[in-house]
Amino acid sequence: PLALGDNYNGYRIVGTNKDYITHYSGALASGKVFINEMEAVIGSDVAAKYPRKLGDKIVGAHGLTNSDDLHTDSPYTIVGILKPTGTVLDRLVLTPVESIWHVHGEEKHHDHEKHAHKKEHNHEEHHDHEKEHHKDKGKEITALLISYQTPMAAVQLPRMINKTSSMQAASPAFEVARLTKITGTGSDVLSVFGVLLIGFAAFGFFVTLYNAINERRYDIALMRALGATKAKIVTFIIAEVVTLTACGLAFGFILTHVFMYAVQYWVQVTKHMTLDPIPLFGKTEAIIAAIVLIGSLIAGLIPSIKAYRISITKTLVQS
Repeated sequence: PLALGDNYNGYRIVGTNKDYITHYSGALASGKVFINEMEAVIGSDVAAKYPRKLGDKIVGAHGLTNSDDLHTDSPYTIVGILKPTGTVLDRLVLTPVESIWHVHGEEKHHDHEKHAHKKEHNHEEHHDHEKEHHKDKGKEITALLISYQTPMAAVQLPRMINKTSSMQAASPAFEVARLTKITGTGSDVLSVFGVLLIGFAAFGFFVTLYNAINERRYDIALMRALGATKAKIVTFIIAEVVTLTACGLAFGFILTHVFMYAVQYWVQVTKHMTLDPIPLFGKTEAIIAAIVLIGSLIAGLIPSIKAYRISITKTLVQS
């Protein structure tokens, strides 16, 4: 069972049971799992952002984001702190479902009392009915996490719930697949754009090198006249290509990682979401570096051939 609706400084307060912690393979860093009403177990991110110790009181607020509508009359007592799991548990305050009923049931009860004082009840039976009605009112949950015993149930039950009830059934695996498909299209577009960008960069690199060779024709011819071989001239140009490419790659990787770390930090601070650690130099970076290096060598091939074929006498005379 999941009962939502409140938050603690932006971290959601979830009414549930012990099975929710087990579902995400959660383990306690200290304390114990909640047992009684108004006891709470906090995730590692919550404990890191707002240092609390066992026995401290915390106050929830209405809504799923920071709010001034505080439930000051119903504080939670921290009885446990979870170890980091890299899952949603790290960003939650967990408490029994009865705690959520208590917090919101008391408010509804007080509102009913205020309303009741303004009216007179003519019959005692009507009064008892109202008391019983408000006693059970508000004992609701937001959602249920259900595991199936058979594959057939996973197919039939959600369809049956959606058709025959006012509830909505959703399969996490199916919804994640849909989301991946939607975002995958954008990722594919970005990948194609990246490949085109590398191609345009290689073309620009080629044009720059070609113009540089034309501007340095006299210098190359003079080096040849002083004894430099054609192979050595080509080696110099290839070395220049590799050096410029290496500097460009290093600068690009530094900017990329700085940007990614900044986005990761922003998401963790503002959205309370833990993203996977960013590798310093992974397989993808190695592939990109290899593609860029090969592309730059191809781009520098024609200027190298041009430098190889420079006529020493003709170039020196014209200059």
